[in-house]
Amino acid sequence: MKSLRWNKARITTGLAIALLSIATCINAQEQVISTQEPTGPIQKQQTPTQIPDPNNLRADWWHYFEDAEDVLATRIKEFKEHLQKVEDSLAPEVKSNTVIGLFDEIRQSLDSYLALKSRTALAPIESPTVSDQYTLRSLLELARQIRDTELEADLERDELLHRQDAIRLARKKLDNLKANYFALSIGDPGRFTLGLTIIRDRFQMARANEELRLLAPQVEIKGELIEQLREALDSATSRLTADASDIDDYERQLEAANAELASLGEQAAFARLRGIGIAETPADRAQSRLHAQRLIDFDVRIAVATLAQTQAKLSLVLATRLSRTEKASTLDIDPHESLREYRGLLKQIEKQRSTWRNATDRERTAAATHLSLTQGVDAKLADIHRLRIRQADDTLQVLAELREALAQGGILAELTATQLAQDDGWLGAWLIGSKYAVTKTWDTVVSVTTGSLFSINETPVTIVGLLRILLILAIAWWISKVIRGGLERLSTRTDVMNRASLYTLGRLLHYVILTLGVIIGLSSVGLDFTKLALFVSALGVGLGFGLQAIFSNFVAGLIILFEKSLKVGDFVELESGVTGEVREINIRSTQITTNDNIDFLVPNSEFVNGRVINWTLRDAYRRIHVPFGVAYGSDKVLVETAVLEAAREVKFTLRGDKAREPQVWLVGFGDSSLNFELVAWLRPDAAKSPSAVHAAFCWAIETALKKHGIEIPFPQRDLHVRSVFGGNKQSAMDMFQSVEHAKGST
Repeated sequence: MKSLRWNKARITTGLAIALLSIATCINAQEQVISTQEPTGPIQKQQTPTQIPDPNNLRADWWHYFEDAEDVLATRIKEFKEHLQKVEDSLAPEVKSNTVIGLFDEIRQSLDSYLALKSRTALAPIESPTVSDQYTLRSLLELARQIRDTELEADLERDELLHRQDAIRLARKKLDNLKANYFALSIGDPGRFTLGLTIIRDRFQMARANEELRLLAPQVEIKGELIEQLREALDSATSRLTADASDIDDYERQLEAANAELASLGEQAAFARLRGIGIAETPADRAQSRLHAQRLIDFDVRIAVATLAQTQAKLSLVLATRLSRTEKASTLDIDPHESLREYRGLLKQIEKQRSTWRNATDRERTAAATHLSLTQGVDAKLADIHRLRIRQADDTLQVLAELREALAQGGILAELTATQLAQDDGWLGAWLIGSKYAVTKTWDTVVSVTTGSLFSINETPVTIVGLLRILLILAIAWWISKVIRGGLERLSTRTDVMNRASLYTLGRLLHYVILTLGVIIGLSSVGLDFTKLALFVSALGVGLGFGLQAIFSNFVAGLIILFEKSLKVGDFVELESGVTGEVREINIRSTQITTNDNIDFLVPNSEFVNGRVINWTLRDAYRRIHVPFGVAYGSDKVLVETAVLEAAREVKFTLRGDKAREPQVWLVGFGDSSLNFELVAWLRPDAAKSPSAVHAAFCWAIETALKKHGIEIPFPQRDLHVRSVFGGNKQSAMDMFQSVEHAKGST
């Protein structure tokens, strides 16, 4: 029972804490919660009028200030007086620094909240006035104002998002504090401090909400102002004008920019000559970093001066075009060339600006780190680090000026292009634009193709160099193809030179020409072959390991060509049983075509290391042996006469050579036949068709034996059948056919 009561108590406490947490969350969502017990019908909730007490805060205590409206100042005053009384009544042991600090922070939050609550949002900004005429300076000033306003709007927008995130985090923290507060009993010592903390955080969050209320309209107003300024800029672009004084001013600016650029160039040259040499000590290294940053500063200032020079030149061109007087500039300036040069300069400096900015940021961070480490340890070194920080700050300031100059330069380039297009007409603008596009494309192609891709032995390799190598190799291949084609035609038209020798000569010339092409191509890009010993050694190792099979086949191919044991046109038989004619001997393999028109690519090493039968190595005349048999009792002379007659009628038989006439040999006595062989010499072209030749002779022999009534014997069982029938051949044949028919039917 005791355990049951303990569980019930724990459940009741848990439910109470859960209900308090729900009430706190609802209050965080700005919903009104009433904690009074209803004594009758449900009535409309009333705004609490009791001053919040840090030791006994109600769930809806904030509505005491939020719903005050016109009496907010009075209630804040009453609350401050109440806080003072509470602070005075605290026991000495409770008045810790934390508690006193909380009271002070609450008073400050009350004053700032009341001040912000009484403020109203900014009134809409008046639209900018649009003038009838604009000079180039006023237009650029209007563009600068747009950029400044956009920057302010971006900063305020970021601040607005930051404050919204901060308020969300503060609300979550406040909900947790309130949940902890209501979980403590009234007499708990930590409840009072936690109550003060809740009051302070809630007023700070309310102050942040008021600041957000005032900031949000400013962002919208800045956006509207930016749109109005852009409309004014569009209108000002069509109302540009200039006079003689503007032309004089831009000429003076151009002279001043030229002088400034020349002076900076001399100073930068002397600064580069004043290097400190090899840095050995920390002070020397710091001085070296300082010197490097000064050189970056000179580069940035030179870029600003160069932009000012080109901008003055372009402004002079534009002012001359816009001027309504007869005065013109005394300087001979090509407007289209100046515009193209200015656009290219803007892109180039924009790329360099990022590099300079990153290097300067890194230098300032490093200098600040070094200063923190050396301050109080080495005064001289610390002074150098301070100079580094100061120099980096100066460079950042100049980079900001460069950024503004680039922005103005883009607008000036567009204005000049528009004015030139209006003055030149659509045809002139199209021709100039086409010329500019072609020139720009050509410059881009030249820049890309002449840029270094990689280096070989300290020799840069470019796309142009690679194309030159490919062109030389293509020419070498074409020359080799022409020479090999000529040699092949020569081999078919004359019998003076051997076809195989001409083919070998063509292959060797092919390799030599391609090797010369590779050497000439690599030399055309400036590659020095006297310094390629290491490369050749590495290539040899690669051939010995990774390319061993390919290299061995290549060497085997050279051996075949020089040894002439295998030539194009030879008829060969490999160990694998493949027979065919050699068609090509290439670097890696040899092509063999069978009589069935099937091509085999056989590695060259197989011809060198294996056993190969070359039927046409020395002489194309070959002798064929065709075995056949006749029945015992046949006339041997008749057999010879019939077979020789048949052999002479075969088209493959060699004729006209008495030493190589066909012969019939009796080679043995079989079980059921006399075994003969027809031995015949073949024509040269027949050596490459062994199967067809053998089939032709067999056909002719069978025809001749049948013609002369010479019997081709059956197996031994035929003799036993004939003995039963007393030598009646026809009866034996009929009996044998009937037996064979019965076997087939079963």
